[in-house]
Parts: sequence; C-alpha cells; structure tokens
Amino acid sequence: MRIGLGLGVIVIALVTIILALLGILNLLGSLAFFLLVTGAWCVVSSIFLLKRGDRYYYMGVGLILASLATAYFIPLQYSIALALIFVIVIILLSRIRPTK
Repeated sequence: MRIGLGLGVIVIALVTIILALLGILNLLGSLAFFLLVTGAWCVVSSIFLLKRGDRYYYMGVGLILASLATAYFIPLQYSIALALIFVIVIILLSRIRPTK
C-alpha cells in the first residue's frame, strides 16, 4: 500500500505546483497547502489503507504535517508548539496497548 501513499503525495505536489503557477497561491501559501493536504492524505490513508501496525506512524506524521501548515494562519512558534504536542500525544498513544 505504500505505492498508494507515494502516488498521493506526487499528485498533491503536482496540484500545488499548478496552483502556484496559475498565481492562485503564493510561495508560503503553496507550502502551507502542500503540508495540509499531504497531512490529511496521510491521516486518511492510515485509517483506510494501512495495516494496524503502521497506523500510528502515518497518522502521527499526517497530524504533524497538517499542524505545521497552520504557520500560514498563526505565528510559527505556535505551529511548532502544536506539532510538538502532536508528537507527544502520538508517542503516548503508541505506547498504550489495549488489554485483551
């Protein structure tokens, strides 16, 4: 299934380049769009396409990328703090094992 993830990121990159070339997004907007859509793609694909073992990793990466995209709207230090909060939450969630 990793081919599907890579193909999704390539399509997202091409759409971002097209939006930048058409003048719809500036450079910072293009970066934020790429991070946000790539993060959303990682989260959605981790839910529907991946096995249970890889789910936390891809979901965590997706949340971190999407939180870094908020630098377009809020100050950079808050975006980095939000990304670090997601890192801590994902680490804690990955360590919790459901009891049977």
